[in-house]
Amino acid sequence: MVREYRPAGAEVALLIDFPWLVRGVESGVDCEGLFRFAGERGKVVAANAYADWDADDLSGHRAALRGLGVEAVQVPGRSDPKREVCMRMAIDAVDLMWTAPQVGVYVVVAADGRLFPALNALRRGGRKVVGMWPAGRWS
Repeated sequence: MVREYRPAGAEVALLIDFPWLVRGVESGVDCEGLFRFAGERGKVVAANAYADWDADDLSGHRAALRGLGVEAVQVPGRSDPKREVCMRMAIDAVDLMWTAPQVGVYVVVAADGRLFPALNALRRGGRKVVGMWPAGRWS
């Protein structure tokens, strides 16, 4: 049974696969633009950027994200970093559905098909899912 969830003032979760995003854009990452995009859908109450933040190519973005209130979630780059980030995002998304039921909109910045089962679970739970990825990029 699908439960329709329509909050009066939508609350939004922003979930970002950050290493994928950095590889997917050609002219640099616009952290403020991502946050603004999510904010156009409602009040952003949860914002996470997932990565192995110890990697040299990502460390410069951490301060910009922190200034926006985006939590830099550490995902150690063990054997398969793409899989690890995807798994953590999926777990957090479904966990948020139950621990923060007021969140009605999920803005997901990623292009990994392994996220589809979690995103479908959000939809079945009556949540709106908005996906973002750079034009022409799908991994």
